[in-house]
Amino acid sequence: MSLYFSHPSWQERCNQWEAHVNVYAVLNGEGDGEWKASRIRFLFEHLSILDTKFNVLLTVDTLLLVAFNVLLNFLLNKQLVIASVGWIAICFGLCWLITMIICLIGERRLVWGDLGLVGEQHLRWDELKETDKLKNAEAGHVTALIVAVAKRTNKFRVALLLTYFNVGFLAAEFIDVLLTVPH
Repeated sequence: MSLYFSHPSWQERCNQWEAHVNVYAVLNGEGDGEWKASRIRFLFEHLSILDTKFNVLLTVDTLLLVAFNVLLNFLLNKQLVIASVGWIAICFGLCWLITMIICLIGERRLVWGDLGLVGEQHLRWDELKETDKLKNAEAGHVTALIVAVAKRTNKFRVALLLTYFNVGFLAAEFIDVLLTVPH
């Protein structure tokens, strides 16, 4: 891959993505090095899938927040709040907030206007018509998209893990309600 990362596992992951994208393009009928739009389209589809996953995760986390607030308000109305409820609420709230921030950062807009970028220089269309410059622009854009897909995937995995923690905190709060409420 044309980008170098200091962390070997990050470099390896991006190299794997590059191979994955190239195999897709070849299977799509494009020759090695004679890429057309299939590599960019393939990565764009992956980014769209990740955006959908982030949206679902945001929705699930919002529903978890509503459920947690219902349980917490039930305890507050019954005046049965104990110290463990406060700690569970703080942990839930922190995990929820961090998850929201990660999801919103993961959803941020990817700059699509850099397709005409060759090296550090933005070229006009009449300059890009040359085959080598066009290939370099496509390769640079594919590299940027691979990095974006890898970063967003990592952010999604962290946000998903925090959501699992929040499900656990919600379960703990529910158990706390069952044990605290007199029958």
